[in-house]
Amino acid sequence: MRWPFTFIVDKLPIDPENRYGGQVLMFLIFIKKQYENDEGLYQHELVHVKQFFYRGLIIHNLRYAFSKSYRYRCEIEGYRKQLEYWPGQTALYVSFICNKYNLDVDPDDVRKDLLK
Repeated sequence: MRWPFTFIVDKLPIDPENRYGGQVLMFLIFIKKQYENDEGLYQHELVHVKQFFYRGLIIHNLRYAFSKSYRYRCEIEGYRKQLEYWPGQTALYVSFICNKYNLDVDPDDVRKDLLK
């Protein structure tokens, strides 16, 4: 059963560089059409919805936007969930975390944190 506010789209609402397969805006999940059946990506985005609700709604969004360490923890949680569906993709997810989120993190540290 999908979260009721999940939308399959050709283009993500806020992704001008076309870098992501999915996106969450507060409690809305957007998945690009080519990833429509990617359960791992969907679960990753659902983790972000849960973070939004359980960590203080707007406060979560502000912390995610302005705190690299908080954003890092949120993405680690999302990619850990995604690894449950795509266990062979650790190196790819390490690369995503290091390169797509403006985090300035060491790949070895990211790998260790993902696999905890």
